[in-house]
Amino acid sequence: MAHRIFHRLLSIFNEHPRQGALQVQLKEIESTVNSATWKAAFLGALTEFVGFAAENASGEEVDELAVWQEAAVELYGASTEYEMFVQVLSVLLQFKRGGGLRALLSLPLEQRRLLVSEEQEEALAKG
Repeated sequence: MAHRIFHRLLSIFNEHPRQGALQVQLKEIESTVNSATWKAAFLGALTEFVGFAAENASGEEVDELAVWQEAAVELYGASTEYEMFVQVLSVLLQFKRGGGLRALLSLPLEQRRLLVSEEQEEALAKG
């Protein structure tokens, strides 16, 4: 289920929505089913999306991530349930904009691994 939601998120990303439209679409997906299982799948999809963006986003797509980050803060900034997603997305944006290892080190190890592999982190530390 989470992977199907991820593909919907990826489709939305490829549509390049503005922040307001993105917020509406995220809320629609989130509220499709009111169950703990659905919420867990939605969070899993958001996590998968961040991992995908870490590997694949470059150039103008990084600017698209800024729209996602702003929407995430607006929608979920006060929610402890989405705290990790909001924080990891924010750090990803800082990292992609040249923040380097310092940006990554603000995250716990397991969250950093969503963004970079151990080998990539070691290379950053040496470089």
